Amino acid sequence: MSRTPTRLIFGRIVLYGAALVLNIAVSILLARRLSDVDYAVYQYATKRIITYATIPIGLFGVWMYRYLVTRRRGSFTAGLALSLLSGLMGIVLGFALEYVEAKVGLLVAMAAGVTVMLQSIMGGITTMMDAVRPLRLGLLLLIYRLLYSLLIILALYVEVPSLLHVFIATSISISIATALGFRWLYEALGRKAIEPPWSTLNEWARTSRPLIIAYVTGFVASLDATIAYPLAGPNVVAAFFIAAAIATLVRESSNTGLRYLHTYVLTTSDVAGGLRSTFLVAMLAAPLLIYAAVHPLYIIYVFNYKYSWASMALTIFMITAIIEIVNGGLSNVVMGSISEVGEESLPKFERLNIMASVPSLIYVVMLAAALAVLKGEAVAVLITAWSLVYMARFMISVTIYYSKFVSGYGKSVIRSYAGKLLAYAALAVLLSLLFKPLEPPSKGLLRSIYVLAEMGIPYLAAYYGIIVLIDKGLRATAARLLKSSLRRWG
Repeated sequence: MSRTPTRLIFGRIVLYGAALVLNIAVSILLARRLSDVDYAVYQYATKRIITYATIPIGLFGVWMYRYLVTRRRGSFTAGLALSLLSGLMGIVLGFALEYVEAKVGLLVAMAAGVTVMLQSIMGGITTMMDAVRPLRLGLLLLIYRLLYSLLIILALYVEVPSLLHVFIATSISISIATALGFRWLYEALGRKAIEPPWSTLNEWARTSRPLIIAYVTGFVASLDATIAYPLAGPNVVAAFFIAAAIATLVRESSNTGLRYLHTYVLTTSDVAGGLRSTFLVAMLAAPLLIYAAVHPLYIIYVFNYKYSWASMALTIFMITAIIEIVNGGLSNVVMGSISEVGEESLPKFERLNIMASVPSLIYVVMLAAALAVLKGEAVAVLITAWSLVYMARFMISVTIYYSKFVSGYGKSVIRSYAGKLLAYAALAVLLSLLFKPLEPPSKGLLRSIYVLAEMGIPYLAAYYGIIVLIDKGLRATAARLLKSSLRRWG
C-alpha cells in the first residue's frame, strides 16, 4: 500500500467522475423528456425506495466492508446472502410503494419492483468490491453507466418517452453490471471464499446493535421525499432531485474517492493523512460547486428551464455539497480509526452511530415541520425551506464528528485546512463573478451548455492555475501523483 492514499483516491474520483458525467447527461434527458410526475416517480424508486429495500445491506454494510478488507472467513458468502435478501425485499417494496404512494399503473409498478430488486443486489456487490477491488469498482461503475446511458437514450428517443421503457432499460443495465461485478469478486477472492456463511451471519447478528442505529438513521433521513410528496407535491420533489443531480457529479465522485479512507486509516492508522486528503479533495471540488451556486439559473436551464423557480434553493444545495464532501471524508476517517474488527469494535461503533444519528433525526423533524407550516406557499418557498434544512443536517454532522471523534492533533489539522478551504472558496466566488456568462440562459440544451461553458472553462483554468501557483503543498501533491501515474503506466 502506498504511503498516502492520494493516487487511489484520485483514481477512483476520475473513474467515478467519468461515470457520473454520463449519469448527469442522462439525468438532463430524463428531466427534459419525462413529465414532472414521471420524473418524480422514477427518482423516488431509484433514490429512495432502494434505501428501504436494502435493509440487510444497510444494517451490515460496514461489517461486509471491514470483514472483506481484513479477509475474514465467510464474509463473501454472507454478503451474497444479504444481497439476495435485499433483492427480495426490493421487488416487494418497489411494487407496493410505487403502486400505492406514487399511484402508477400495475405494469409500471411491476417494472419498478424489478428495477429496485436488481439495484438492491448490485448494492451488495459494489459494497464488497469497494473493500476488495476499489479501483476495479470505479471501472465497473463506468461500464454500468455506459450501458445505462445507451439504453436510457434508446428508451427516450426510439420510442415515445415512457416510464415503463425507462425502468426496463435501467433493469437491463443493472443486470449486466451485477453479473460482471460478481465475476470480478470471485476472481479476486478465489474458490476458497465460497464458505458457509452461517457463523459470519451469526456474528454479525450478535454485533448488530450499533448497525441497527446507523440503518434506522439512514432510513429515517430517506423519508424526506415520502414526507414531501403530500406536503409539498410532486413538483417540489422533482425539483429536489434535479438539484441533487446537479451536485451529484462533484459530490458523489469525491465521496466515492474518499470512501477509501476507511480502509486506509484502518490499515495504517494515519488519521492526519486521511484528514489532509479530505480537505484536498474539497478544495479541488469547491470551484465547480461554487460556480453553480453563483450562477444557478444557467445550471437549471441545462436541465429544464421549467424549474427556474428553484434557483435560490440550488445555490444553497451547491454550498451544502461542499459540506457533504467534508462530512464524507470525516466519517470515513473516524470509522477507519476504530482499529478493532468484529465484536471488539462494538462499543466504539455504538457510540459513533448514536451520535451520528442526531443530524438525520433533526433533519426529518425540521423538514416535516417546515413543510407543514409552509403548506400552500409558493413552490419556490417550499424548495428553499427544504434546502436550508438539508444544509443544517450536514453542518450539524460535521460539528459532531469534529467535536466528539477527532483527536486534538486531528483538530489542528482540520483547522489549518478549513481556513485554507474558506480562502479558496472566497477566491472561487470572486472569479465566478469575474467570469460570469456573457449571454442570458437559453432554453435549448446545446446552446445552454455552450453559454455556460464559454466562461466556465476559463474560470476553472484561472482558479486551478492560481491555487497551484500559490500552494506549495498542492504542487508537491500534484507532482507526486503525476510521477506515480507515470511509473504505473510508463
